[in-house]
Amino acid sequence: MSFRKRNLALSGPSSSYQKTKPEAFTSPIPGVRPSPLDGRLTTSVGASSLDDLLGHSGLALGNSLLIEENGTTEFSTTLLRYFAAEGIVQGHKVHIVGVGEPWARDLPGLSGTVGEDIARLESRTEPEKERMKIAWRYERLGDFGAGLASARDHLTAAPKSVLHRLLIPNLLSPATYPPDSITPKHILQFLHTLRALLRQYPTQFVVMMTLPLMLHPRSTGLVRWMELLSDGVMELSPFPHSDQDAPPRTSGAATAQEEKPQGLVKVHRLPVFSEKGGGGLSGDDLAFTVSRRKFVIKPFNLPPVEGDTEAQRGDGEGKPAKVDIEF
Repeated sequence: MSFRKRNLALSGPSSSYQKTKPEAFTSPIPGVRPSPLDGRLTTSVGASSLDDLLGHSGLALGNSLLIEENGTTEFSTTLLRYFAAEGIVQGHKVHIVGVGEPWARDLPGLSGTVGEDIARLESRTEPEKERMKIAWRYERLGDFGAGLASARDHLTAAPKSVLHRLLIPNLLSPATYPPDSITPKHILQFLHTLRALLRQYPTQFVVMMTLPLMLHPRSTGLVRWMELLSDGVMELSPFPHSDQDAPPRTSGAATAQEEKPQGLVKVHRLPVFSEKGGGGLSGDDLAFTVSRRKFVIKPFNLPPVEGDTEAQRGDGEGKPAKVDIEF
């Protein structure tokens, strides 16, 4: 029995197999990082404690955050300026709605403590240092007083490697908005359009806005609808200005070097809350402290009862020994 050698060509010039070209590498957007929980893209709001509170080390791209504030203070506006300043440092395009250019003259410096600012500045090259110094000349600020039409034009024309931050200070304030803006026909349509833009550009667009609750309380149906059309909602409740009415030092500011808490923080809804986590909520009361350099959110606890000298001293004296405990 004879065997014949047969040469079978497995592939030839006519084969349909073609070598695929590797996809072009796209550089990440500056100031954008993946979430440690599920990997979604996030960006810092300018305050590290608020980034931790949001649960994903920042505000997830394609989401909005509504900050409500009781009283006549401007703590929410200060937090909004930190959001704008962080965008300028990272080279993002910042759009501010409803206010003029003087609003940006009070932008804070780099977020974080003084030591962190010096370390971050010294770690950068000379061109980056110079750029950070001239950033406060508003070279990266977009249109002041612009509407959603201008933001949409910028999103359409700009490359995908540019992140846009939209700021809306004091939404529905009579000093900025006309009287007919508080009607549901106008404000709800505005928020619906804003929400559609966020879903259309989920990796290029983030929004933060503030609302004065003294003029528009949460008990009204209009504010409830505004909260439903926002991805995240949090409320700032400042303490009274009088030193006699203000609460004493607590664990939120226990040492003499730290500043006293200036109000409470309530988180009504987080922008992202998935089955993998997404909440920095531990059930504890939260308080915030605002200074020129930082916006800090810490747990807030009641002070020791008056007359409890051992608890006020915190030195552990007066505790019963083991031999003194009776059962």
